[in-house]
Amino acid sequence: SPLRIAEIMYNPPGGEAFEFIEIVNTSAVEVDLTDVSLDGVEFHFVRGMTLPGHGRLVLAADDDPAAFAARYPGVTPAGWFGGSLANGGERIELIAADGSLIESVDYDDEGGWPALADGGGHSLEVVDPLGDPDDPANWRASVQPGGSPGEPNPVPAVPPVRLNEIMADNQSAWEIGGGYPDWIELFNAGDAPVDLTGWSLTDGAADHRFVFPATVLGPGEYLTILAAAGAADGRLATGFGLNREGEFLELADADGRRVDAVSFGLLPADLGLGRVGAEGRWTLCDPTPDALNEPVELAPVTSLAVNELMPDPVPGEDDWVELYNRDAQHPVALQGLWVGTESRLAAVGLPSFVPPHGFVVLRADEKPGPQHLDLRLPASQGHVRLLDALGQEFDRVVYVRSYEGVSYGRLPDGEDDFAMFRGSVSPGRPNYVIEWQGPVLNEILARSRQPVPGGPTRPVDWIELHNPSDQAWDLAGFTLAVGRPDPGQWTFPDGSVIEPGGFLLVVADPDQPASTVWSEPLQLGRGLDGDGDAVYLLSPEGQVVDSVEFGPQIADRPIGRAPSLWALLVEPTPGAANASSDPTAAYTLLRINEWQAAGAGADWLELYNPADRPIALARLSLTDDPSLAGMQKYVFPPLSYIAPRSHLRLWADGRPEDGFDHLPFRLDALGEILRLYTVSGIVIDQQVLLEAPAAGSQGRFPDGADTVVDFPETPSPGTANHLPHPAIVINEVLAQTVPPLEDAIEVLNTGSTPVDLGGWWLSDDPERLFKYAVPEGTVLDPGAFLVLYEGQFNNPGVAAEPFALDGARAGRVFLSEVGADGTLTGYRAVAAWEPMAPGESWGRFPTSLGPAFGPLAARTFGRDQPADVAEFRLGRGAPNSTPKVGPVVISEIMYHPAGTPEKGEAPWLEFIELHNLTDNPVPLYAVEAGRTNGWRLEGAVEFEFGPITLPPRGWLLVTPEFPDAAALDRFRAVYGLAAEDLDRIVGPWRGRLADEGEELRLERPGSRVLGDDGRWRTPYWLVDRVDYRPMAPWPSAADGSGLSLQRRDLDGYGNDPVHWMPATPSPLAPADAGAGDLDGDGLPDEWEWRHGLNLASAEGPDGAAGDPDNDGLTNLEEFLRGADPRQPNLLFRRLWVQGNRVYLSFHAAAGRLYRVEYTDDLAHLEWKLLTHIGPRSESGEVQFWTSMRPEGRPRFYRLV
Repeated sequence: SPLRIAEIMYNPPGGEAFEFIEIVNTSAVEVDLTDVSLDGVEFHFVRGMTLPGHGRLVLAADDDPAAFAARYPGVTPAGWFGGSLANGGERIELIAADGSLIESVDYDDEGGWPALADGGGHSLEVVDPLGDPDDPANWRASVQPGGSPGEPNPVPAVPPVRLNEIMADNQSAWEIGGGYPDWIELFNAGDAPVDLTGWSLTDGAADHRFVFPATVLGPGEYLTILAAAGAADGRLATGFGLNREGEFLELADADGRRVDAVSFGLLPADLGLGRVGAEGRWTLCDPTPDALNEPVELAPVTSLAVNELMPDPVPGEDDWVELYNRDAQHPVALQGLWVGTESRLAAVGLPSFVPPHGFVVLRADEKPGPQHLDLRLPASQGHVRLLDALGQEFDRVVYVRSYEGVSYGRLPDGEDDFAMFRGSVSPGRPNYVIEWQGPVLNEILARSRQPVPGGPTRPVDWIELHNPSDQAWDLAGFTLAVGRPDPGQWTFPDGSVIEPGGFLLVVADPDQPASTVWSEPLQLGRGLDGDGDAVYLLSPEGQVVDSVEFGPQIADRPIGRAPSLWALLVEPTPGAANASSDPTAAYTLLRINEWQAAGAGADWLELYNPADRPIALARLSLTDDPSLAGMQKYVFPPLSYIAPRSHLRLWADGRPEDGFDHLPFRLDALGEILRLYTVSGIVIDQQVLLEAPAAGSQGRFPDGADTVVDFPETPSPGTANHLPHPAIVINEVLAQTVPPLEDAIEVLNTGSTPVDLGGWWLSDDPERLFKYAVPEGTVLDPGAFLVLYEGQFNNPGVAAEPFALDGARAGRVFLSEVGADGTLTGYRAVAAWEPMAPGESWGRFPTSLGPAFGPLAARTFGRDQPADVAEFRLGRGAPNSTPKVGPVVISEIMYHPAGTPEKGEAPWLEFIELHNLTDNPVPLYAVEAGRTNGWRLEGAVEFEFGPITLPPRGWLLVTPEFPDAAALDRFRAVYGLAAEDLDRIVGPWRGRLADEGEELRLERPGSRVLGDDGRWRTPYWLVDRVDYRPMAPWPSAADGSGLSLQRRDLDGYGNDPVHWMPATPSPLAPADAGAGDLDGDGLPDEWEWRHGLNLASAEGPDGAAGDPDNDGLTNLEEFLRGADPRQPNLLFRRLWVQGNRVYLSFHAAAGRLYRVEYTDDLAHLEWKLLTHIGPRSESGEVQFWTSMRPEGRPRFYRLV
């Protein structure tokens, strides 16, 4: 922004009422001030305020506007700020509408700041609005008392006697008096002598003030004063030295008025800061005391590199950035350089220089002064960039994770390789790492899918260490840490010895306890995060001796040393020398493939790799900010990969602290731009996001294509994009079998034309779709079935990757269409199931909400009671049975019992009723291997039943916790329950039934299965499911009306709203006769509730004969017509012809105006006015007539 603070009156005579701040627009273009604000004082620009090009405005204190106007009659403030300006100095910030900093001024009443502005009646006026706003030499006391509010600040002339050369680090440049003191050179550029008697030099410190004795400086003469404790060779000495890292210096006349001043930063040894040219510009010079200044050749600013940075210092220390001059021969100037993070830019405003191959450390502490930056570094992840005076970026260093007291930078200095420096932080010195001669981290598998030869016998992650030395190492007391380098996180037990050249494997299995004694394999007691993690090896003293950080990993592909640098390896080799590194494909092939910016859950986006090789993602960046500053909002950590022809999901939730797979931004549902960049800032891919759909995702179709579509039903983060096939569906699945059955998948063509399935791919894994190809020539006619049996898709001689279904767990199958070229089209049939009972199939069946997929009442593959597997395989498919219902169902749900004053908002009035549909008792538990497992409620609430048996046709009530006996008594009273009914009430459940609706499930325990971890577990099989809602198509009258949600058809499918109705609560009993019509007026309660009628009133406007909208139709007629009883229906009641007249009549409500219109052509609707019917005093029938058209041509009429 071109806005700058140009004048500050902070300690005026008369008090705070006369304080003001002046702001100037340094550009020629008008600036919108909407929502710009000041901090330090309180002011916020309102919408619509602007500042013309080169214009200036004044903001004054709001203490006494009348007094201010009297002192400054020609000044009209643009606004009045709250608060006051501190007389002792403070920080004033000018803040943009987006919250970013435009400029800050840290003014003071000491340290070189003009004393006349501190109560002397003068203001602070900036010398150069584009100079350093924190430099006291860039501010002066106003020429006239009271300042110049609203007027340009007078431009000061270069004084005849001026500071001309400064030497702040004289190591060998000029020997005088046997030493090498610093010096200050004055020069009289005028044509007359100047008497310096009583003049002074100071660096702003109270005790650093040198007063000239009787001294006259002739025209064109130089005077060199030693900046040292004592005089030498007859020269004057200041009594104080200069700071080579920068400070302030002022020359004042005998009255204490500033004559000249300069602030400077780092000056290289044996080089001076001197004025050159007619304008007296300060630059680096060869030392020339008492002589004309000679500037030295400088390297371009692009020679600078961000070399080391500290974003997370130990408590009490500041962030800092170290810059390095890559030029071996010439210094480089810092003045005009900009240092930026993602959200802030800070200028180096003072003359400051870095020597050849030298360093400078800039403290990112938001403080003024040499070698300070007006910003801080993001602690978790971010970047530091360098820009030249024109705003062109030329260097950037990105860090993806930081640790307290650990710096990050280039190794070696100025090069493009980076390292973390633990224990070797070196600000202002060459970077280095501590060499470790002992065991090292050697290979890591962080995303295991299948056992590895030589490794654990089941799929688990692991870490391998290697001893490259020629002596054995005992690791007892060493720490192996994951995530953070915390000493003692897991300590190697005694006996953990690695032989020379040997390997040691540590298994990262979260299901096994950590090893505390030596045994093979060692167990870490926790897993690794395949989306990104870090592993550390720490010495017994807590020092990190080796570490590796990594991003997203590829399944069953390790990372490791190859041979010394870490890389993706071609195969895992636990306990042996590492395999070679795996060549990767070009990252330019990557595509932003799918994204979800609205709907349930966190936003996310997905990348796609279309290549046949992995792609390395390290140091690529993702952003939703197309600006130069925002191009590296998220940078992939080292060792990040995406598998061949695979997908990577990243959470766009603005929570990078949650892991490497979480982005530091959210997606905008109204649309934005996403970009993927190379490390050098070249765009790899871009997606312009439009307004997001309310549900589902958007993305390329098919993967990687240019076409972008909505996926309302099939979002697929991390897997291939797809849409449901318009004709082919997976109709039935059998996945939990023993002979004479085997796993089977039935496919149905629901379309009207034959479909050739030849070459389509069947799989149980969305990340590995190419497992079994349907035989060529397989054509499915309309309405026909195809059954694929395990003997086909699990046959190594037929399937590309044989697989079997596992009905003991939840699973999915995918049938993917291929095009003529053999590639996936993106259309797919998918079916998903939960754990199945043995021999039970899941399949499609119709509901009022559309097709559902769940347990079926019977298998329908064609040969469903076979003698053997061979006979079962003869089945060619058949229409599915009805869904399985029972033996126990959820029969009543009271989820919002707040409808009457009596009940109030008492959550303990909720209940769930179960009913046994059968004539047999149903135990709500199972005993297996000596363990009793109860049935359970899941979802909305959680409850596990004890050893309870539900009698034939019996009822059971499940309730929340009652706070006391009185609450239970009230529950019984509200629902009319007797004391003996308490035996049929169980609880309490955990949770609460949501008024906005949620899923409620009834599950029963299945037979134990042996898991991959070697442990037995009990699957739970679905018995009933209700995903109720308080709005259509679900009945809404149960939402707070006092009615409950009751199953209309007890043997109907539970998750279908047509099988439910609102009715008077009837816990532990069937619904009352006439349930659903509380007042018996023939109007369903649900209809009355939705239209605001009284459910309990059968008379008057709420009854069947009522007409609340006075349109002549009774409520019963409105109900039968499907109309709204509170919105008048405008329709003609009668039409008849007499002669050449057409008569029409309608019911007119009192006080309403009607308009009758006509048209002669319904194909081109152009309605014309026929007549107006004015308001009537009473409601009733209105008749009118109009002439018929000649020759019997048609005419159409409507009522408005």
